[in-house]
Amino acid sequence: MKYRSSQQSQFQIPFLFVYGVTNFPHMVRSLRNIVDDDQYTTKCMADNTVKINSTTPETYRSLIRHMQDNNVIHHTYQSKEARAYRIVLKHVHHSVNITDIKIELEGKGHAVRNITNGRHWKTKEPLNLFYRLGTCRKQYRSLRNSTTAESSCSHRDTQEI
Repeated sequence: MKYRSSQQSQFQIPFLFVYGVTNFPHMVRSLRNIVDDDQYTTKCMADNTVKINSTTPETYRSLIRHMQDNNVIHHTYQSKEARAYRIVLKHVHHSVNITDIKIELEGKGHAVRNITNGRHWKTKEPLNLFYRLGTCRKQYRSLRNSTTAESSCSHRDTQEI
């Protein structure tokens, strides 16, 4: 997946893919009602797919809003900064309270979306590991390099969702 950089923004704006475009001039007229012509570019691809490149984040947001309001089949990518990461906290006893782990991690400056206890796939008994959904790439790396979140936590594995 490639991202483009924009001179006007700090982050990279992902592409917008629109599927099932059978009338390209009608689609362009519809987009002109929303944004100016110089705010985006289009590229026709195989299987009636059109790739739209926005030049500003405001244009991107208005195009997404327009696609969702009109039930247009499309997709885009989530920015890497907003992507969630699942972090596995191993060797933490299953009886440790989840709120205690959350408070400890937030006290160290890590954003926590959700924490759940892992269960055995067949017996459904609790395991000595917890899954944590995190939000920030910098926090993900600092947590991976840290030694403990609690005194009982000794090892972490991470993976991108």
